[in-house]
Amino acid sequence: MGYLVLISIAMAADMLAGAGAFLAAYWLRFNLPGLPYRVEPDFANYLRFALVVGVVTVVALHGTGVYRKRRVALEWDTVASILRGSVLAIGLVAAIGFLTRGGISGVEQESYSRLVIGFSWLLSVALLLAWRWVWLAGAHLAAHGGPGVTRVLIYGLNPLSQRFAQAVGQRWLTGCRVIGFVLERDGPTPETAGCCVLGSTADLEAILVRERVGEVVAVPEHCRPAEMARLLKVCGRAGVEFRSLPDIPSLLLAPVGVQEVAGFPLLALEDGLAQRRNRYAKRVFDLFLASVLLLLAAPVCLLLAVAIRCTDGGAVLFRQERVGKDGRIFRMLKFRSMVTDAEQRLDEVRQWRGPGNDPLLRWPDDPRVTRVGRFMRGLSLDELPQLVNVLLGDMSLVGPRPHVPDEVACYQDWQRRRLDVLPGMTGLTQISGRRTLSLDDMVKLDVYYMENWSVLLDLRILLQTLPIALSGRGAY
Repeated sequence: MGYLVLISIAMAADMLAGAGAFLAAYWLRFNLPGLPYRVEPDFANYLRFALVVGVVTVVALHGTGVYRKRRVALEWDTVASILRGSVLAIGLVAAIGFLTRGGISGVEQESYSRLVIGFSWLLSVALLLAWRWVWLAGAHLAAHGGPGVTRVLIYGLNPLSQRFAQAVGQRWLTGCRVIGFVLERDGPTPETAGCCVLGSTADLEAILVRERVGEVVAVPEHCRPAEMARLLKVCGRAGVEFRSLPDIPSLLLAPVGVQEVAGFPLLALEDGLAQRRNRYAKRVFDLFLASVLLLLAAPVCLLLAVAIRCTDGGAVLFRQERVGKDGRIFRMLKFRSMVTDAEQRLDEVRQWRGPGNDPLLRWPDDPRVTRVGRFMRGLSLDELPQLVNVLLGDMSLVGPRPHVPDEVACYQDWQRRRLDVLPGMTGLTQISGRRTLSLDDMVKLDVYYMENWSVLLDLRILLQTLPIALSGRGAY
């Protein structure tokens, strides 16, 4: 069962639990003996408000992190989140009931019984826990774990990973089922005796698909940093959650959160572009904003096209091969800012400039740049056609700037992490020094951006880019 389907089911069940608890509390309040007398209000008013209670319950549980796990579970951290969410929900329900005072019920000055609200909190906690217990009990009795149970693959075999697998097998309320181990190399060893070894890292991608793996748990003792980076990439491409038992290099997994499974703490990527939902949100943001910006920039683009054409009669657009996400080559669009034979004169300029330590092909006094081109570069107007690349899915509005294949060939292994996401029209590099930064500094900023992405961060970068572009600082 897919993650989005499972979370949708969980949200629907929680909404029903919240609304059902409120209606059950109404019945108890006006039918249990021994409670203070009050004229029973119209049930229809409470029925309408029960829908509000259900929605508020889901919002509150989301706010306390109940849906952060990619599975239905009933461990202590989940129970604690449910308790916090239910307290938040009941506080919001009481506030809404007081503030609306009949706006939802349709009865002037109608207020909801405090006992109903109090009973509904107790009942909602019971129902939220109860449906999860029933779900997990049914999944535990099923032959292969049942729908919604996360199939866990462990990377690495040692006493720690074996204890973890045993603990998960004994605690069915985790919502997990360990299906086996993957080793760095094929071949039996004394440690593999009695363990279900599914293959080696060479077969990892095929194993993830064949076994319908939902989560990979790595033992850092068996992972070098380069291998850990490869695991992250493989899992991200397959849409599989990646977690690690503690003591993993912090460079690869910051920022992280800690979640408990069978009594073991697991480190998990909480935010950033490693999360599929964040990548979807970023793409929607890009499509909307790029469409608006392209419409607004159309008159400027027309004027620039005329100016370029009148300069030397050459092409208006310059198409250059750049390296995009996962090393894929695409043709990036720019307004042509150089002479028509700029590519043929590259070796000439290299000899003129002499040797240097910067692997990127950039010179502030490049003689190939035209007068119109220097004006456009100073204001970054030559980048406007890349809005089309954004709409085509080759680029993003914000992200690491794409380099040409010759520049990427000079990357060290750790610097290739910037290729894990779509390249951007602007990024942290552009607001932190633009071309005055070294490649190492650029990559460090790009990795920070990837691991700490949010819509607000994208908006901040876009807003800060505008005055920097207009000032011409670092542009040539």
